Amino acid sequence: MGGGHSICFDRRSISNLLDRCGFDVLSIRQSTYGLRILMERFEKMAFLKRLVMSAGTLIVFVLGRLLGSSNHMTVYSVKRGPQGSGERQ
Repeated sequence: MGGGHSICFDRRSISNLLDRCGFDVLSIRQSTYGLRILMERFEKMAFLKRLVMSAGTLIVFVLGRLLGSSNHMTVYSVKRGPQGSGERQ
């Protein structure tokens, strides 16, 4: 998709994924990056590709803001120990 990565998780889906993989969630913090920061990744692309990528990013950014969602998530988790030990690794 160009510069950066695009993975769509919300608090529930990332918690479920980590649980299935043997992790306990310690904290989840959500925030919103400004549009300028999101657009910087496209600066060195060819004009047409930059235009398309920027338009898509703008649409998703505006929809996210209208729906009250964030575009950045920091998750802290810890791997659970062997089953039944009650320890964390």
